[in-house]
Amino acid sequence: MSEEKKMTGYPSIDKPWLKYYSEEAINTPLPECTIYEYLLENNKDHLDDIAIIYFNRKIKYKQLFDAIDRAASVFSSFGVAKGDIVMICTLNTPEMIYCAYALNKIGAIADFEYPTLSEDELYSTIKALNAKAVVMLDLFRKKYKDITNHTQNCLFISPCSSFSFTMKAVYKLKGKNVIDTLTPLIKNAKADNIAQEHKHDQPAIIVHTGGSTGVPKGVMLNDDSFNAIAFQYKLSGMEYKRQDRILHCIPPFHAYGFSVGVHMPLSLGMTICMSIKIDNETTVELFSKYKPAHFVVGGSHVSAIIKDRRIIKSDLSHLKTIAIGGAAINESFETEANDFLISHNAKSKLIVGYGMTETCATVCTNMDKCSKVGTVGIPLPKVSIKIIDVDSGKELGYNETGELYISSPTLMMKYYSNDEETSNTLLNDHSGIWVKSGDVASVDEDGFVTIKGRIKRIYATKDLETGYIFKIYPTYIENTILKCKSIDSCAVICKKDKNHIHIAEAFIKLNKDSNANASITEIKNICLQHLPPYSQPVKYHVIESVPMTPVGKTDYEQLEKMSEE
Repeated sequence: MSEEKKMTGYPSIDKPWLKYYSEEAINTPLPECTIYEYLLENNKDHLDDIAIIYFNRKIKYKQLFDAIDRAASVFSSFGVAKGDIVMICTLNTPEMIYCAYALNKIGAIADFEYPTLSEDELYSTIKALNAKAVVMLDLFRKKYKDITNHTQNCLFISPCSSFSFTMKAVYKLKGKNVIDTLTPLIKNAKADNIAQEHKHDQPAIIVHTGGSTGVPKGVMLNDDSFNAIAFQYKLSGMEYKRQDRILHCIPPFHAYGFSVGVHMPLSLGMTICMSIKIDNETTVELFSKYKPAHFVVGGSHVSAIIKDRRIIKSDLSHLKTIAIGGAAINESFETEANDFLISHNAKSKLIVGYGMTETCATVCTNMDKCSKVGTVGIPLPKVSIKIIDVDSGKELGYNETGELYISSPTLMMKYYSNDEETSNTLLNDHSGIWVKSGDVASVDEDGFVTIKGRIKRIYATKDLETGYIFKIYPTYIENTILKCKSIDSCAVICKKDKNHIHIAEAFIKLNKDSNANASITEIKNICLQHLPPYSQPVKYHVIESVPMTPVGKTDYEQLEKMSEE
């Protein structure tokens, strides 16, 4: 651990989180190479190790690199060259991995797209990106039925492309109409062993924001971003070992899904257990079957795991880390999950972290060696953070609330074809380049970060008697409501009443067999105990499910429409 130094009162200067890291983690220079080169360099002497397990098929690293080389030849034959963009619209399959690294090898850019886009949105994106080719999972053919009219080069892959011969036969016997145009091309291609000149600080991958603050934006990330994530995880002190099995259930079109779910484990020589299906039932089955050392999931997956009868009877001593990506979780659930893990002999508590698409995923994380429930952990060793007062623009000290700014070697280059939003998000000062997170947060004296809500989800309200102005933080209200054990999930919106003053309304989903009236009474008592008068919800709506955006975030716009209706 590094030596403690005299505190100035400002997190960005003191960096108190560094005391939890080794000198090696703090001072070792980051790699300067492409993601393909980093992957190859770290595994070239271990080619017989298992890289991927997909529906029982084990794919070795030498097979992985051979497929990458052949896929590079395929793309080159279609005229894809350095700087060209190829759209990849798929879920977790080995072919997705082959394509991403093959494009990187020849200096092209992989654009990961959400399969939830409408037809018009997808076709417009192809045109806007001037995509040279499209790789699409054949499951989406019906939805994007006119795709071949919008690109000269559309390559289809099937969920069974990497199945064993026997499993492919079974798949076809079930009446599945399989279209797979990419796999035969890869199989018959001559391996391309010559990488194009591609600098590590040039665009490598485009991923897209969730659109929670407006229209989704294409985030351009270079090789350094992904390599810095893998490198920092390697030296973080967490127990990542070569050939450890990792089960990840985050799709590739999330920055977290590719950076932490694919590039990080493969760069460290681990084995990815992957599935095209990431529903709760499938995830529980895979967890029971593969007994992974590491588990990268969403909150709903964790809930399914700790409630499943098979897991309840299991010993989880094989589990070294269990990390949650995506939306935030509440303290009561985190405590419940940790109690379960401890009682079942897991070697790790729940690892809750924080990241953004603009930072290539992880910025902060809890770890076994340093963890605080209710926080998103400490910054990674090469990351710096500061808290800025929204009104004055001045840096704040410990335990003061303001907007979280992040400086990191993983920062995006820019938004694709959107200079205005880029300049609004990336700020350059004397200490470096910072991304404005849009999140309200605080940092304590140990460097632990607590996220309290979104800047754009702060609402001014007024006490009619005194005239005093107060601020409502919907996320804080949500976390307070979730203290009620009978609540499965909730979301809070703010709207103006007849006096044009913001008031809060809560939408709640109850646990199975919970009584609505009794639950609302309990929630009101909890809110009275923990919230100031101006933050008390004035209405409670019991709903069957909280609506979500395509990327799994709460759809507050839909809730506002529901409130009006």
